[in-house]
Amino acid sequence: MVKIISTIQYKLALLRKLARVEKNGLVRIYDYKKYLSSSYQQPKRALVSYLVNPVIDDLSGTQTSLFSNNGAGRTIPKILNELGYIVDVINWDDTKPIKGEYDLMVFHGGKNFEQIKKVRTNRNKLVYYSTGSYWRYHNDKEQKRLDYFQTRHNKQYKLDREIQDAEEQANTQADAIISLGNQDAATTYAKFKHVYHLEGASMPITSPRTIQASNSNELGFLFMAGPGNLHKGLDIILDAWANLPKNLHLHIITYLDDDFVDYYRKQLYSTSNIHTHGYVMQRSEQYYQVINDCQFSMLLSCSEGSPGSVIESMHQGLIPIISKQSHVDIGSHGYVLKENTVEEVEGLVQKLSKLKQNEIVQSQLELRNWAQHQFRVQNYEKQFATIIEEIMK
Repeated sequence: MVKIISTIQYKLALLRKLARVEKNGLVRIYDYKKYLSSSYQQPKRALVSYLVNPVIDDLSGTQTSLFSNNGAGRTIPKILNELGYIVDVINWDDTKPIKGEYDLMVFHGGKNFEQIKKVRTNRNKLVYYSTGSYWRYHNDKEQKRLDYFQTRHNKQYKLDREIQDAEEQANTQADAIISLGNQDAATTYAKFKHVYHLEGASMPITSPRTIQASNSNELGFLFMAGPGNLHKGLDIILDAWANLPKNLHLHIITYLDDDFVDYYRKQLYSTSNIHTHGYVMQRSEQYYQVINDCQFSMLLSCSEGSPGSVIESMHQGLIPIISKQSHVDIGSHGYVLKENTVEEVEGLVQKLSKLKQNEIVQSQLELRNWAQHQFRVQNYEKQFATIIEEIMK
């Protein structure tokens, strides 16, 4: 008789096999060395405080189409193995005591820095891995974004992506900071020593979709982002769309805050040229149904670090319209807003609506070719390895 187990049971069994579940329920990975070469007779040891689940997926052979946090979570321990380190992995918010002696510690955020400090010695290096801007810069930009919303609507709202964990001590005591994003993102950490920047990546696309001219005068614009609707600029885009013609369609893929939905319910769900899809898995059938109706992507984040949604959209051939504070280089293949105002968005979209279809298709094809080279996973791996080697010198 075949014993049938549930998906949850299977995952728990896999978890016990590949990782260690502590008595307090925490999941940690010890002695990760999947990619460690046998040529390292005396391997060093490293601690990575970031994400555990992507490493479990890697150990189990689970494939992924996502990069961003997922890909980085798998790649960082892999590169450290290739540099001669046996790696222990914990989650960035794991605040329980840490035991071990390490040559290198790579950590994210400030939530468990007190525990990381306790295993720091004069012989190890401490590297802060940042996925966004310096926390004071981040919070300042978020407050200004909130102020802009309240000025326009005379309505109280809340900060939706405020960094509340004190990161100043972690930034100050780190031997180096790796800032995910372009040089502008690294510049927000300018007062600290040894700051490096690292662009994100996107997984390769084995079967690129067909990009072709539309048979109508309609254009599609994709807003795809993580949580934080004001932080990501969705309010500005919706306010701009109120004044745009109906042949210009906005497609929204994101998590929506309840308060945001309460305020923008009519625009989100009762406007013929605004299509709210909620969360959609990248590269799923539904995802391609949405982006096949789009030619442009939009992200007006007030503080970011090499956003995976923009990089993925460029890999798919969607021409980016971004804020400067999104901190991702797009070369000459898109539009970087200067003011991030409703009027600026409205004016640019009106201008783009006058482009000829063959011009848009040509721009999409050129963008996709450029992005697939510029944001390769191999580039991320090589840059990360080079930075670590320089820090360890």
